[in-house]
Amino acid sequence: MLKPNDKHGELSEMSLKPIPVIRAAYLNQFTKVLHNFDSVQQLCLEQFNLPTNLCDKPNAYIPMQAALAYMCWAARVEDLELDAWLRMTISDFNVELRSTLLRASNLEAALQVFFRLAKVEQSAVAYRIKRTVNDVSIYGSFDFAMPPAAGSCSEWLRIMSLIAVIRKFTGNGWVPTVIALQSSREPRQQVCQAFSQTLFITGQRETGIVFPASLLRLANTTQSLRHATVAKPAKIADARNQMSWDFPTSLRQLIETYLDEDNSDIRLAASIIGCSVRTLQRRLSEYDLSYREILQQARISRATTLLREPSRKIIDVAYAVGYDDPSHFARAFKRMVGITPRTYRTTLQATGPVH
Repeated sequence: MLKPNDKHGELSEMSLKPIPVIRAAYLNQFTKVLHNFDSVQQLCLEQFNLPTNLCDKPNAYIPMQAALAYMCWAARVEDLELDAWLRMTISDFNVELRSTLLRASNLEAALQVFFRLAKVEQSAVAYRIKRTVNDVSIYGSFDFAMPPAAGSCSEWLRIMSLIAVIRKFTGNGWVPTVIALQSSREPRQQVCQAFSQTLFITGQRETGIVFPASLLRLANTTQSLRHATVAKPAKIADARNQMSWDFPTSLRQLIETYLDEDNSDIRLAASIIGCSVRTLQRRLSEYDLSYREILQQARISRATTLLREPSRKIIDVAYAVGYDDPSHFARAFKRMVGITPRTYRTTLQATGPVH
């Protein structure tokens, strides 16, 4: 993991914090519901500084605040928020988290897996559990200040992520005994109908759910789950599943997502994270990095993903990640990965399909 340069002394709190990001799969729940509003949807994705081709890239990382702002807008189009969140299942999680959940022996083990790997899904969300003899309470919180306008969507993001894990053991009709909301507003009628057996408590310090402690012992008895086929580990590991979030890492992940927009200008990057170009440069300098270096890291990381597609020519991969000269791409790739793009692809083919 990249470390800040000590010569700058104690870094500001802003410098130390990564950019909050989230996988595009969560936002795609809303774009699917809005399939009848394609032109409006694309226009508003652009207005929120979000890429317009996210449906094909569920594992791409996008700015969490922009994503939540878009979700709140989409929810108001035809009151679609609940419909979008109710679609969430563990199939929306990334392959490592999903595979590990499917191998969990019981619900308690599955929840522990989710707590450990959730930051790969939602970088700025932390979950904690509180147990009594009869009940279990799980709370989710953000480690950054959430804009008030994003309150409802941010709460349902945490609630439905937890419910998706639990429903894999209880069935799709399960609802918590209690849902605690930080919002002071009472849930809408549609929400109360969907969770008719749930007590809603508003104005709480934390967002969370409560359910009987006996559920933790629910075993994973379904054969298709216990013996689920999981992704074969690649000899060349996927960095996403091993990342530790810091400012350069989160910035690189965002830039990688926006490469397909054919705009990797530093001004766009600064706009996406909500700071000036000078501030962005200063924050990177504290890690002995320049924007050019981060951009190159993002391009090579994106290239490793595209090289997994056998139908893509290496020259096309070079152009797709922003290199005008394929020879420059090959040299940069070997310098950063240690092998040529062709050797990398050969290694992937030797290890079998990579997901």
